[in-house]
Amino acid sequence: MIHIIGKALLLTAVTSFLFSTVYAQQILVGWHCFDGLVSSSAADESIPGVAGTIEGGFEETVGRNINNNTYGNSHLSITPGATDRGVLLNTFSNPNARLIIKITNNSGSDITIDSILFDVQLVFSSKQGNTSDQIRVAHLSGSSDLQDTFSGRDLTSSATTGILYIPEGDFTFYQFNIETAHMADNTLSNGETAAFRIEAVDSNGLAGPGFGLKLDNIGVVSVSVPKTGKE
Repeated sequence: MIHIIGKALLLTAVTSFLFSTVYAQQILVGWHCFDGLVSSSAADESIPGVAGTIEGGFEETVGRNINNNTYGNSHLSITPGATDRGVLLNTFSNPNARLIIKITNNSGSDITIDSILFDVQLVFSSKQGNTSDQIRVAHLSGSSDLQDTFSGRDLTSSATTGILYIPEGDFTFYQFNIETAHMADNTLSNGETAAFRIEAVDSNGLAGPGFGLKLDNIGVVSVSVPKTGKE
């Protein structure tokens, strides 16, 4: 399980206390019900002036819901909807394996994108032997206004997070919190859009035996949002 490494650890104890008091983790955009459309699902919740969409995956159905009341590995709670769906990813094609998240800021203020939260659970795996099913979260540079020192940074391969994987045959659900701290720029100015991709990765490629997993309770988190933001 991936745990957050807070930026406040870089400060003194007194400053850390002040930082956490003024800037609490808050959801910019979040998905926990979904609308059943893999072409584009609008966020189920967001702060005023910030919008989000999710695209891709194989399907969005009730059967892919993960019954958990927080976003990823966090204390940020979810209010269940009348119909709760989740997203199925599988590794039989690139469109099926990839989920694209876009966040647009029209709040009138700068906001930071500090982490991406999500829950994940293995649905099936046809691998044999001591292997694992991998998940990758990357900055989608070509569709994003955030700047970085190189294109397509893999946020799950940094020294602070490690590789995300689910052991073969483990059908319990996992909660992840992926930071953007290694990016050169995580401040989204007014009018800008950021983009990220969550991907199921088979080490044998598309010709491999394949696996499928469901994702749910996906949230994009900031510790610096307009005062109207939801905590």
